[in-house]
Amino acid sequence: MLIEFRLEEESDWWYFNGGKIHKTAIIAPWVRFENNCIVHPYAIVGRVPDNHSALARQPNQIKVTTIGINCVIGCHSVIYSDVVLGDRCFIGDHALVREGSRIGEESMIGCHVSISYDSKIGKRSRFQNASVFHGECGDDCFFGVGTICSSDKRIDLNNYQHLGSHPPKFGNRVLVGSGANILPEITIGDDAVIGAGSVVVKNVKPQSLVLGPIAKETIPHYQV
Repeated sequence: MLIEFRLEEESDWWYFNGGKIHKTAIIAPWVRFENNCIVHPYAIVGRVPDNHSALARQPNQIKVTTIGINCVIGCHSVIYSDVVLGDRCFIGDHALVREGSRIGEESMIGCHVSISYDSKIGKRSRFQNASVFHGECGDDCFFGVGTICSSDKRIDLNNYQHLGSHPPKFGNRVLVGSGANILPEITIGDDAVIGAGSVVVKNVKPQSLVLGPIAKETIPHYQV
């Protein structure tokens, strides 16, 4: 879509297609905006991930990013390349959406939330502040403040090799309480509820309630 910008006098905003972009935002030339989008100060949209020898995983460097109708992108947030935001999504301040991610319409990504690479998020799902998500979730899911999704069970840091990720998968209408930690390769069924602070190490059946941490046993002189 061709974007025609105009700058009104005494304004810090560029206006286009019924929306506006703050002059301090950085927009890559391959980003496609639909109508009525707002990009707030110091946001970065369309950043291509770096390939570097220090990284265990070398990311794809696909130069395309699509932002749907009526999306809002908050201050200092970073949207990488090869990301698709559905219509009417809200990206909070200082949020991070990594390459390859797909976010369904009317979803909300809160402040300081990190959406890791290749994540798939359904429609109307909500991620509260400071959550870390890597995986797939269906429609109408809710993730409380500070929830964590782990995607790699290997912890051998002396000889680590990235052999692919195994993030958790969530069904539709899943509610995850604040501070919960879901380990790799876990599947959470539709309508399940995970209590605040829970550590989920096994699959959760649909319509189930999971409560409480499981870290109880201490192994002395443990070696990785």
